[in-house]
Amino acid sequence: MLETVPASHPRSFPCHAEISRLWPEMGGRPSSIVDGPWECRWVTHALQTAEGLSAFVREKVKQVGEVHAKAVAHARKAGLPILAGTDPVLPGMHGRNHQELVHLVKDGLTPLEAWFAMTGRAAPAIGQDDAGTLTPGKRADLLVCKGDVLEKPELFEKGALVEVLKDGVAYRGGLPTLPQHTWLGSVRTALTPR
Repeated sequence: MLETVPASHPRSFPCHAEISRLWPEMGGRPSSIVDGPWECRWVTHALQTAEGLSAFVREKVKQVGEVHAKAVAHARKAGLPILAGTDPVLPGMHGRNHQELVHLVKDGLTPLEAWFAMTGRAAPAIGQDDAGTLTPGKRADLLVCKGDVLEKPELFEKGALVEVLKDGVAYRGGLPTLPQHTWLGSVRTALTPR
């Protein structure tokens, strides 16, 4: 069935349940792509060890993770575009979206496919046609890292991120010779009369 989905007409669904609900709107035939990770792979992994969940909920979360892994494998085999993205829903998740890369690789994507799912394919899907790839004329946010995070995104957990550059300005202080954006500088700019 996945082979019949035209790769040129992707449509995003936030979760598996949406597929069933929207199937009749799609004429009963797939005319779109379901893009993963449906905000669930990294989240389901984390939920399996989260405090306060019943055994029943943990089992359901495990099942969702297993189904997701199979869906990613089927989509990849069929040549369908896969998008990455997630919402940090548990404490400690904010700023760690790289974990979605780690889990997409565990689910069978190559590291480069996972990165492209999170950048070059994801940006236009959310209306950011001027970003997502290192292409002349496009805006570029760059990560300066120590270690090969392209092949091993899990290195972000070990402090691999040195600096974030956005529009030529650094945001972390990791490369002090570059112009730096700071919270205090933002406040001063905001309070300065024009």
